[in-house]
Amino acid sequence: MRERAQSLLRVIAVRMLTLTMVWLALMIAFVQSEVERNARALRSQSLEATARMLARQLDTGAEVLAFAPPKTELPPGYRFAVRDGAGRLLASSDEVAETLALPPLPPSPPQLDPYQALARQRDARTVTVALMDGRTALAVEVSLPVAQGATATVLVAEDESNPTFLLDALVDQFFVRIGWLLIPGVGLLLAVSLLSIRAELRPIAHVAAVAETIGPHGGGVRLPDRFVPREILPLIDTVNRALDRLERTLQAQREFTADAAHELKTPLAVMRAQIDAMTPDADTAALRDDVDRMSRLVTQLLRLAEADQLAVPPDAVCDLAAVARDVAAGLAPLALARGRSLALAGAEEPVWVRGVAAPMAQAIRNLTENAIKHSPPGTTVEIRVTPTGAALVRDHGPGISEAERAHVFKRFWRKDRNAEDGAGLGLAIAAKIVEAHGGQLSVSGAADGGAVFAIDLVLISSPPSSHCPGAAA
Repeated sequence: MRERAQSLLRVIAVRMLTLTMVWLALMIAFVQSEVERNARALRSQSLEATARMLARQLDTGAEVLAFAPPKTELPPGYRFAVRDGAGRLLASSDEVAETLALPPLPPSPPQLDPYQALARQRDARTVTVALMDGRTALAVEVSLPVAQGATATVLVAEDESNPTFLLDALVDQFFVRIGWLLIPGVGLLLAVSLLSIRAELRPIAHVAAVAETIGPHGGGVRLPDRFVPREILPLIDTVNRALDRLERTLQAQREFTADAAHELKTPLAVMRAQIDAMTPDADTAALRDDVDRMSRLVTQLLRLAEADQLAVPPDAVCDLAAVARDVAAGLAPLALARGRSLALAGAEEPVWVRGVAAPMAQAIRNLTENAIKHSPPGTTVEIRVTPTGAALVRDHGPGISEAERAHVFKRFWRKDRNAEDGAGLGLAIAAKIVEAHGGQLSVSGAADGGAVFAIDLVLISSPPSSHCPGAAA
């Protein structure tokens, strides 16, 4: 059992959506990480600039280190603490600043002078400190030398939960004003991508539609290779080459069947003439019957070969009612000779269909002969033409079971394998002719017994002009 095929468009859409969502999540995480990293750097620079501004308020030349409060207010949420060389608090923004005391800088090597030692230790450092209430703060401490080789410190910190924190502003600016554009942007990208893929797959659907029309009577139809994706071209070329090989094989088979049947006609005619010249007796009659059956088989084979090679022009039109009248007139004597009657209905007005009169008459004739053969004596075989372009042949015989209907149009199939009359080709020939006309041949059962064979053809709504091929029956 063939597994259920998946839609290529659906597979591509699911994969694109999954990949886009993963990419979007990674991009948002990356952007947020970069925003946080850059915001921390900017915040650290802001704290350091504030600390250096406060450091300039220290009078390092006096015997007692003095600090003059700044004339400008600090940014909201900033806290500071200024300590002398001994670590005593000179000034602070509030009492909480006492918690902002950092560990002292590591001592400088003794061989370095104070300036080199300060350069080696760096005059600023950034750390994260814990507050008494459990919160954390980002702090920058700036060191500067004072009298007697001591080092004073200016520390500025900001609570990381401060609502004015720069990261909050950046996140607000990016994700509220810019970030929301990502969602419709991704949706638009997916929509354009899927529409583009669907447009590229449309030629493949056209190729599939053409492939549906290819059959034994395709007349050399091949899969088109224009406007299809380049990746599909090798497959189309391979299929077309396979169709060429199949067509050559079928043509050789048809020619062999036609040639063999044609070559058998002459020996059979000679045998029949020789048997007719013999003295009439039982053996002669049996030989004559055998030759007659062989002649009918050869004739059916020739007709089957003709049906296999039948090509109906697209503009061929015939009157189905006139064809049915000719068939009924030709087979009425046969039906009477076998004790059956033949009735025709619906053929009073022309019914124009796409087709050629002669082969269509052959198809209806084969169905009618089969109905006469399987109808009991004293019954009527009915031929009916409908205004919708259908021809129905009904008998009152034993009918055809559901299981047999799938095989009834196969070559050499017969319900009774022991029967000596018929070769099982009449219905197969009719099916081939109807198929070449673009129609459909079906069989069903009648309500009161018997079988109904229906030929459905392409109806022509307007009467054809007199010069149309096949317009005459």
